[in-house]
Amino acid sequence: GLFAAHPGEMLANRAFVIKMGLVFAAGMNAAAFHARGGLQQADGLARAQTLLSLGLWLGVMICGRWIAYV
Repeated sequence: GLFAAHPGEMLANRAFVIKMGLVFAAGMNAAAFHARGGLQQADGLARAQTLLSLGLWLGVMICGRWIAYV
């Protein structure tokens, strides 16, 4: 919605660019998690990827809130 209406402003907004990077990183983490069968293994790496995912999505939410202020 907002990006389609004002792409130039959004790409100049540091919080938006960081948010998009975090969304990409979260997607890559999820793809790697599922590609290695993390749900079936439930090992230390799967737990680390779960915590990483939580941190990345928390960062996405925080950056999303900051878009209006940066």
